[in-house]
Amino acid sequence: MFQGEQVIVHDAERADSVIEGTETPPPFEGKAVIQPSPFETPDLVDIDDLDPIPKYRNVGGRFADRIPAYYQREIEEKEKIADSTPIDVYCSSINPRWGWRWKLVSYYEATRPAVRDSCETLIIDSGFNRWGSPDDVLEAAAKMDADYVFATDVTGMENPSNKHHNPDMPSPDDAGIDSQFEAALRGIELFMERARELDILKKVILPIQHPYVDFLEAADDRGWLDEVGYIALGGLKRVDDVDRRIEALHTVREYVGRDMDIHALAPGTEPKMLRELRDNPDLIDSLDNSTPEKAPASNKIPDASWTQHKHLIPFGDDVSTVRAQFSGSIAVQFAHMISPLCDDRTFEEVIEDVQDDQPRNDAIKSLDEWASS
Repeated sequence: MFQGEQVIVHDAERADSVIEGTETPPPFEGKAVIQPSPFETPDLVDIDDLDPIPKYRNVGGRFADRIPAYYQREIEEKEKIADSTPIDVYCSSINPRWGWRWKLVSYYEATRPAVRDSCETLIIDSGFNRWGSPDDVLEAAAKMDADYVFATDVTGMENPSNKHHNPDMPSPDDAGIDSQFEAALRGIELFMERARELDILKKVILPIQHPYVDFLEAADDRGWLDEVGYIALGGLKRVDDVDRRIEALHTVREYVGRDMDIHALAPGTEPKMLRELRDNPDLIDSLDNSTPEKAPASNKIPDASWTQHKHLIPFGDDVSTVRAQFSGSIAVQFAHMISPLCDDRTFEEVIEDVQDDQPRNDAIKSLDEWASS
């Protein structure tokens, strides 16, 4: 700890007494090189100014010392489903009132530090509808103490009128940039230069744009695929056909092999996609999903078909706590459906194999059928 904040200690001088084998020596003396986070510039400080990290962290509030026993089973069962999911399910989140193992926060939402305490692993997203410079995004990652950060690319969906959009975004209008494809590559190159300076390449997730093989080849030519261990498929949201999205995931996995981690950016919630992920757990390593918070915020709740149904959430104080409970349930539902825990009957029920203009043959038509189902 340094000045009340947890820091990373990279280098420190061993005390002479340690080298000499004294029984109870001070372990270090002199100076130490520290960083508040992997995304910030190292600093040299006196060893005497560092304090040990407390064994237990007081989070404050009524349950600062313990979690009540009546919540224990609920937490354990929720974690069991998270453990069963071979693919990490990152939920886009700005609401700290619900806990989940994996969360994703856009760089322009980094003013919500409490979200960091509501998850174990955090990704800072570089945004798709506004552009943040490498420093914009990395400063957000440092502020939130993120585990991973998306490199800044140019998606073509940016709206310059959006708050926090950086006007220095690479553009096809710039000299030397002839296309949207080249603008995306230039945006990443700016980020990679900064990541090398900070020595944080292991924290970087490299976004890949369509056409994916062409982009991967361009990234390979620049040596980026040798520098990072994590890539992300961008642009899936703009592909309406779920079969084409599934095909894209397989194409990228085949190109990079098993040694590269793959994140799917908003791959969709169609049951066909979820079944594919359940049946092919090595296809990707992680994905993100905005439905857990967006649906309750719109007074909607999805069922196992991921059709969202109207559900009026009450008005009044602390309604964010009410929404948070639905968010947690939706995240668990998604994780369950891509895990081995979800059986084939679920997908048989929700995937339509008949034409839309034909009646569903699995519809319950009578009280007797309902009673015996």
